[in-house]
Amino acid sequence: MCFEKCYRPFLLFSKKRYVGLAHDDDGGARIDCKGVQFVRRDTCAFVCGECCFAARIIFFFPPLICLENSHKKISAGRAVLAAYQCKY
Repeated sequence: MCFEKCYRPFLLFSKKRYVGLAHDDDGGARIDCKGVQFVRRDTCAFVCGECCFAARIIFFFPPLICLENSHKKISAGRAVLAAYQCKY
């Protein structure tokens, strides 16, 4: 039996719907997600972008620093919402 991957932290929404930080045997870590809104093709690009951003905050960054950076971007008028238009 060989080691495949370990999830830490791990968010389980329901059966077959999860997001986790997958650690494999070579020491790498990546976000692995199955069945959630931001990996589905029929989801709006804005929803996908915001959910991926939230997952990166939860798994990789201290939340307060990211919230401060987002607040600075929005208050400075540098938030570009045109990139998040719905395709459907």
